[in-house]
Amino acid sequence: PQPQPQPPATNCTATGKTRCWQRMFAARSDTDLGAYIQELSQALNRTKDGDRAAQLLSLRSAHATGLAPRIDPNGLTFACQKLLDELDTAIVVGHLKACHALYVRHSFVEAYAHQADATNALKERLTQDKEENWGLPMLERMVTDLRLLANKADDETTKADGKPEALEGALKIIRECFAMTSADRAPMPVSKKWGMMAMVNQLLCIVFKTNNFTIVKSLLRAVNNSSELMENFSIAHRVAYNYYVGRNAMFEGDYKQASEHLAFALEHCHAASRRNKRLILVYFVPVQMLAGRLPKPRLLEKYGLLEFTKVAQAVRSGNLQLLREALTEHQTFFVQWGVYLILEKLRTIVYRTLLKRLHAILGTTQIKIDTFKTALDLTKEEDSDIDEVECIVANLIHQRYVKGYISHQMRTLVVSKKDPFPALRTL
Repeated sequence: PQPQPQPPATNCTATGKTRCWQRMFAARSDTDLGAYIQELSQALNRTKDGDRAAQLLSLRSAHATGLAPRIDPNGLTFACQKLLDELDTAIVVGHLKACHALYVRHSFVEAYAHQADATNALKERLTQDKEENWGLPMLERMVTDLRLLANKADDETTKADGKPEALEGALKIIRECFAMTSADRAPMPVSKKWGMMAMVNQLLCIVFKTNNFTIVKSLLRAVNNSSELMENFSIAHRVAYNYYVGRNAMFEGDYKQASEHLAFALEHCHAASRRNKRLILVYFVPVQMLAGRLPKPRLLEKYGLLEFTKVAQAVRSGNLQLLREALTEHQTFFVQWGVYLILEKLRTIVYRTLLKRLHAILGTTQIKIDTFKTALDLTKEEDSDIDEVECIVANLIHQRYVKGYISHQMRTLVVSKKDPFPALRTL
């Protein structure tokens, strides 16, 4: 499963960027262009083997680098027309030109443009193939390569002080592919709806990359309307989908739903996919801490998330100073992953922990607001007057973190004798 928008990070230099792409996705192979076109023609028209065609149309497979030096872009159309019809020719020519642009011309921008042409041609071909869905593996492979190339093309354009537009273009193309799959009315065994989840995941990938969330609700609505298919989508697609839906719910403040989706993604993520599990935990850990479930130190160590260690310690001990230090020390990491503001919300949980500890020490249901202020001062919290501390306590009561009421005349918090501090997971 691949819930992360971008491929594994590399230390590519500007001149070696294409060689890094090659190392990630392909091994060199000597391939004859004529034999390649013939095999692809057979997969497209005779055997209708979508999996084989997807391999032959992938920028990650061995033929891509093997063919690239042999390709004459100007003669490709003629070579393909001998065995392929107009749409298939457009697909194969676009793909081969993308290979040439990527591995010979070393241009992600050009490669993206050719891949976009190929993907559009494939979309038209699949639209014409009524009551057939054997081509869905091709569609998934090509839109994935399109999104990856768009990401790299925008990076390339930005470095050249240009305006990055590739991801926006890819978003438009993949939305059209999604519309084609989701609107298919063919019988379910041959329906193109089986390709819908792959398109949704690619779109959500771009959404989180560009921070353009305007289409999220419509995508989730379409998936919910096809809920009968959900259990039959591949587990890899379901893991990726739950990962993105969980992140979206977290940013919308629905932490219960976020926890449920991220928990599914973590539980069903492939056991050997350590990187993907780490990506899920980056968001799952803060959501769980808001519910009072703190991560174990060995879990954070195992997945290289030690930045959360001090945060968890602060929540466990009610130490506001430690929380502030943790957020300051690892601010860059938390902002980069988009969880800083979520972790800021833990301040309220730390207030609750401190008040709970004070209640245990005093052994009484009546706690002077001034006594709580003294406890706050001992943790070196910013200077607060008695009215501000009273507001903190009132907020804890309002959010149901504390059962009780404030006697304003006596400046005293009176907590319930029964379960004055309800378990956070029950709220």
